[in-house]
Amino acid sequence: MATAGEMKALKKRLINALLYGPVQVVSYSYNGIRINHADFKRVATAISKNAVHVIVGNVPPDAAAMYVVSGDGENTFFVPKMSYGSVNHEKASIAHEAVHCILDIRKTVVPAITTEVMAYITTGILHMYFAISPRQGKDNLRDDVFMAANKVASIVVDEKRRALDATMPELQELAAAIQNHPNYSMTLGSTFSWGEDGVEGA
Repeated sequence: MATAGEMKALKKRLINALLYGPVQVVSYSYNGIRINHADFKRVATAISKNAVHVIVGNVPPDAAAMYVVSGDGENTFFVPKMSYGSVNHEKASIAHEAVHCILDIRKTVVPAITTEVMAYITTGILHMYFAISPRQGKDNLRDDVFMAANKVASIVVDEKRRALDATMPELQELAAAIQNHPNYSMTLGSTFSWGEDGVEGA
């Protein structure tokens, strides 16, 4: 059972991951939906106000962390361990899940594949700044996603192209890699969404 002090420290790490470091330079739009540091700050504020909850556990073994939009565990970050957010690849995963929360706060209901593409673009940008290899060697299909996300991140960071859309070959490659992974098979349904229904108090 986590102590109040341990939970406070965990929440502080999540908040700091969304306020400081490379997440501050994340700025792009995908199909007209923008993401930037102000959005991550809004998630950090929601966590600090307990409008978004944080729970340790209930994370599938093949997931780094998880944000639940609706249903059981609504508006909650699930992390696998109390020390989460201590290392760079975990900070990148926090930002990834925060994209889901950003769209939830805005009540921006889009196809799930759109949400996942945006979350992985964000992951790719942070991986570049943290110098994390996109090919990690644990899950080849996931590595394919990271490799494709890295290509898109390079467009945003190196070429400074901020407006992205689904017709770009690099974005099509990323979407295909995501949909090829069994964890994201539900995104093959063009109308399936995560049901972003808002976060009360955020």
